[in-house]
Amino acid sequence: MKDIYLTYDALQLAADEDFISWVKAGTPEETAAMEAWLDQYPAQRPAVEEARRLVAGMSFQVRRPEVDTDQLWSRIQTSNRQTAAVVPIRSRRRFLYMAGSAAAAVALLLFVIFGLEPSGKVTTDYGEHLAHVLPDQSNVQINAGSTLSYDKSGREIELEGEAYFEVTKGEHFRVSTDLGQVQVLGTKFNVFSREDRFYVQCTEGRVQVTAPGDREGMVLTAGMACELNTAGTLDTVPPVDNDSNIGWLENIYRFKKRPLAEIFAELERQFNVRVEVSDKIASQVHTGFFTGESLESALYQVCYPQALSYKIEGKQIRIKEDVSD
Repeated sequence: MKDIYLTYDALQLAADEDFISWVKAGTPEETAAMEAWLDQYPAQRPAVEEARRLVAGMSFQVRRPEVDTDQLWSRIQTSNRQTAAVVPIRSRRRFLYMAGSAAAAVALLLFVIFGLEPSGKVTTDYGEHLAHVLPDQSNVQINAGSTLSYDKSGREIELEGEAYFEVTKGEHFRVSTDLGQVQVLGTKFNVFSREDRFYVQCTEGRVQVTAPGDREGMVLTAGMACELNTAGTLDTVPPVDNDSNIGWLENIYRFKKRPLAEIFAELERQFNVRVEVSDKIASQVHTGFFTGESLESALYQVCYPQALSYKIEGKQIRIKEDVSD
């Protein structure tokens, strides 16, 4: 427990080493101390309970250090005697909004291949999010390191990367990727298509999802998700985000049993850095999250649960196994 807990929200608590240690392996004495502190500061209870749920869903490979209960209680007592300081929370990187349907470039070759009338193309760099309005007034949020192209109507889309769509009603709306396709009439959904992973989550309405190896596909309704399996067909899977909010739209990047290679690749896109990691570490499976508040915080949120250390050298990040006691 720390005095600054009085200023923490749920995400900050869930990223704190001492808090994680208590949730995962807290002693009865530590739990009693926490309850006493919450009785003293009941306004913090909702944040603590939410943080506990977040930590409980994370996977860990750590050794719990010995904790001095007397010292912990002493820190709680000290915290009780102090008035919480008002700490300004750094604003997260805001999406850059683009008015209308201004196109970044003309994707002539792409649309000749697919038989579509060329219109617009939008590309996001690493470390950049964009909000874009299509010609039909559908809204799309485009994640970092992605490319979105569309025809004159704005309802025939080609996507490389990840984007969230809020579609106006109409005859049809289709998002095509190298790995699969999504068709809708009017709905909200997220599409992730990078390398060999294709994942779709529906948050409102209905979508029809197909893949080259699964022409029949499946229909998703609000709260459902599907993913392309190794056989090239689609499976329904639990959604990464458990409610109607897509995490990355709020600068939270959640993962369920994903290899660290994929997670570090997302971190590279969000912070425009290069991560150096061994094949052994890259293949480890992780459940957890990171936030886009800062590179240091994101690295800690991923590395600490996996007993990894990191070193930041400009835009180069080196990840190693943590051999410290």
